[in-house]
Amino acid sequence: MNGLNVTSIQRECIHDGPGIRTTVFLKGCIFHCPWCCNPETISKKAQFIDNEKCIKLKGIKSIICRNCERYGGRSKIAECPFGVTQPISHYYDADTLFEILLKDEKLYNLSGGGITFLGGEPLLWTKELKPLLQRIKSKNISIYIETTLASQPDDVLMLLPYIDGFYVDLKLQDENNPTKAYINNVCRCLDLIKNTETNIIFRLVFVKSLLFNTNVTQILHKLNVKSIEILKCHNLGEKKYIKLGLPNKDFTPSQNDFITFSKKIENEGISVSLLTT
Repeated sequence: MNGLNVTSIQRECIHDGPGIRTTVFLKGCIFHCPWCCNPETISKKAQFIDNEKCIKLKGIKSIICRNCERYGGRSKIAECPFGVTQPISHYYDADTLFEILLKDEKLYNLSGGGITFLGGEPLLWTKELKPLLQRIKSKNISIYIETTLASQPDDVLMLLPYIDGFYVDLKLQDENNPTKAYINNVCRCLDLIKNTETNIIFRLVFVKSLLFNTNVTQILHKLNVKSIEILKCHNLGEKKYIKLGLPNKDFTPSQNDFITFSKKIENEGISVSLLTT
């Protein structure tokens, strides 16, 4: 299917780039972090199922429920009039998505804001993104992308002329098993970006395993990281896991471990900004 597969579009955001922004979450990711707060971006399922909206589970009898496929009927659960299901994502062609994103053009201009693409991994959609980014940039609107930089350097090079800033979400946690190949690939991509005036902001989600990882600071120095945003892992995506029928494990660390790790990084001469939400 043509177009971009979008799981969410959020307007008036302030945490993913300068000014007031619209954030676009794209489906698909190379990594499968077990703490991911957007599991719908990596799930192969087509819909959320919210059992709290199922009236049969509440003990209410209805001919509508008797015909539902969940209870032996022929009606698809997606047709439930009580909204038990919700599509995980929607495909948008470039024209439609561009029109949606331009609704807040005046707000972008007044605040110095723009549009940020997240995921999942936006660089999985390089070919589909390029014509859209070209149109956005023709309006002089700021574009940021959050990425793991695990994609091919050619993908970065293709979009680089249209991007004002990269949030580089480093996957250094033991659970992600960061390989030398991944680190070297990030280095190659960073070399391309650093040859331009494009802004680079490094991010790292803190989970407890990082506290005992002796390679983290070495890798940060290899990547020439001078400052980094450290995000305390949270479990705000718990309800999404339930609606997807997936197991959920809470990786939220203690505040003490969070602070201890940040000081460890600061002691290496790297500036740290702490993010808790």
